[in-house]
Amino acid sequence: ATDNHTIDSIWQTEGPVPNDPLTLVSGPYYTKWAAVDSSGNITTCVQWIELIDVDAPVITCLWPAPIELNADQNCAAIVPSLSSQQTYDDCSGVTVEQDPESGTVIYGDTVITTTVTDAFGNVSTTTDWVHLKDITPPQHDALPDTMELDIEYWMPLCHAHIPDLLSFLNPVDGCSGIDHVDQTPPPNTDFVVAPQWVFVEVADNAGNIAR
Repeated sequence: ATDNHTIDSIWQTEGPVPNDPLTLVSGPYYTKWAAVDSSGNITTCVQWIELIDVDAPVITCLWPAPIELNADQNCAAIVPSLSSQQTYDDCSGVTVEQDPESGTVIYGDTVITTTVTDAFGNVSTTTDWVHLKDITPPQHDALPDTMELDIEYWMPLCHAHIPDLLSFLNPVDGCSGIDHVDQTPPPNTDFVVAPQWVFVEVADNAGNIAR
């Protein structure tokens, strides 16, 4: 305060005083001051105090890294809502955007970006890597119900050879690809004519097996 004569005193009449705690929720704050000069003339001044949030939101990710989703038979999965699994500590409230959005169908490993913006325009971002896990065994054609084999007579027993069953399979795997196709016993194995089990195994690169 200034005056052509001597200022006698200055005092606060309303509002928070120095060292009072202020919060965004309770603001803005109204204060009023008064001053009097040596002649007894009084004047007042009104002051508004508004708090501004300058801190970016804090994101706490609760998902494991990487986020692993089970892929379906088409090697696809649906993006979850990551906002439901993250916490935000901010004094002015936030809006959350996720890219790609929850419900989006993805067909491979994907990076998801979450952007958090508070009411004062402060921004924080975080990224999560989503890995698709292939849990579907390979597909293959059915084997014949019956097969005719040439029998050879070697005294004193009849013999035959295990046929190549792998040629009937036509295996496919739309996600991780075929790793190997095996037959036990292998084709052309000699056996005595009698009930004989033959095992066929198709495995993909994710370790899923069809028998």
